[in-house]
Amino acid sequence: MKRSTSPIHVSYPDLIVKS
Repeated sequence: MKRSTSPIHVSYPDLIVKS
């Protein structure tokens, strides 16, 4: 859960983790 990189790089994992 690295929320320090670009929003696109976080959007991918965020969608899978929030799924």
